[in-house]
Amino acid sequence: MTGLYNKEHAFLFIHVPKCGGTSIAKTLKEKTGSVPFDRMPSIAAAMQSENNRSAEIVHTVGHARAIDARTGLGEAEFSRLVSFGVVRNPWNRMRSRYHYARRAFKRPHPAPLDGPFSDYAIWACLNRPSTMCGRIVDHDGRLVVSRILRFEALTEDFARLTTELFGDAVDLPVENKSENRDEDQYSVEAVSLMQKTFSADFFLFNYPDLPG
Repeated sequence: MTGLYNKEHAFLFIHVPKCGGTSIAKTLKEKTGSVPFDRMPSIAAAMQSENNRSAEIVHTVGHARAIDARTGLGEAEFSRLVSFGVVRNPWNRMRSRYHYARRAFKRPHPAPLDGPFSDYAIWACLNRPSTMCGRIVDHDGRLVVSRILRFEALTEDFARLTTELFGDAVDLPVENKSENRDEDQYSVEAVSLMQKTFSADFFLFNYPDLPG
């Protein structure tokens, strides 16, 4: 699924991967007919320009950053919108990324999905971190979106947001759910790399910097 823009209802959804975004995008698109980012050339162009100078590459327009949307829409239009994204405990988010990717690829799994979870976490930190801050803060570390929803309280947060946008709460079904498992343990090396790679996520969104 993808980020969404809705001019009539004045909202913008930034899709941070593995934070419940598929459920949100599907629900809002069905209710409002919002325009997905991958049908907005201005956002695609802004994303590519940002990729050329960013240390963290975004690979699909549907997952474009908040700063890409702001550039693509223009400051005046962006400021008019209720912009929002969802954040999640980084330790659980990484576990979700692993199981989602293993479902997406046919067996036999390619490396690093053919090994234990901790090996994947190390690989992801070094090769494709996909930080939450990388999607919803600017180059100075300032939050770009006007609302933050939390995955851990998503039903309640989404109900409050949709009441604000539409006057009534909208139910949120669950899509693309990935179960965390007891064997998804972090090695000492993986913990150290996670703490370093996602330090801004832990700090800005007030998540514990040790796995639960």
